[in-house]
Amino acid sequence: MTEEEFRVMWITLGNGYKEKIRNILQHQNQLRRQVNNTRPIMMQLNDACTHNHKIENVEWIYNLFAANDIDISEFFAWFTIIGDKKLQKINNLVLKGPTGTGKTLTLATLLHKLNTGTITRGADTNQFHLQNLLSRNFGLFEEPRISVATVDEYKLLLEGSQFEINVKNSDMEQLHRIPILISTNRDIDYWVPPADGQALQSRCKTFELSKEIKGMSDRAVLQTGLDPPPGHISLDDFLYIYRERKEEIDKHVRRAKRGADAMESEENEEAHNSNWDTRADLILPFKQDSINCTIQQRRYIEIDAIPNSESC
Repeated sequence: MTEEEFRVMWITLGNGYKEKIRNILQHQNQLRRQVNNTRPIMMQLNDACTHNHKIENVEWIYNLFAANDIDISEFFAWFTIIGDKKLQKINNLVLKGPTGTGKTLTLATLLHKLNTGTITRGADTNQFHLQNLLSRNFGLFEEPRISVATVDEYKLLLEGSQFEINVKNSDMEQLHRIPILISTNRDIDYWVPPADGQALQSRCKTFELSKEIKGMSDRAVLQTGLDPPPGHISLDDFLYIYRERKEEIDKHVRRAKRGADAMESEENEEAHNSNWDTRADLILPFKQDSINCTIQQRRYIEIDAIPNSESC
């Protein structure tokens, strides 16, 4: 803003210029978020790639996923599906496992170069725990503790719905859908009733990492633990694997999309049938009353004493 523009704004708005500037900045952030959100997640990551992978690191990543019985192509497929918001109501990728299994290493490496906001723990006592997600493209949630008090809000977040959130020293703002990536050592529904837990789990794709890595865990795992990384694991190492397995990853994406479409079609059919069942429940008593009324009228016909319809 030029000095002349600021002078005109001051003359026009007086002390209200601060609010005007804040609104302008918020609008610009929203426009930037809309533009960034239209770009595929792997395209955003490729922008940060320096093509400086190390084969020993690549082999270690392959071994990490194989040791945990995770198909790395399927993992990348779901990372892409959720990052690009390809499915309705599945908006979260969860890495679950004990401390020192590579959960944080994996997510931190993949998200490091992206426009990522973190979710603050302790939502029961901090009403502004989601404000870090505003103007972000992705959200990172480490060791979530979703309680009965906050489960409804997290259902909306985890299914990708748009809803209002509290912002410190400001009015409430709309939080648009952004993919959420979670690392946790417990099920995300650990603190909520089964019905709520099922709703949370249905909004996530979970991969479990159970093999602890030597030097990354507090426990002694010298015999059974995985060897530590040979060096610093970088985004370039993961992207090398993505490019190497791109064809297989795309197959998993198409398969998951077909499965989701089939499930949605089945749910729609069940809802349709349920509506018909409800209508039948309303119609059948009426038909039964009509039948009873007709029988009663016939009885009165025999004695020439047919009552009016109200008596039926």
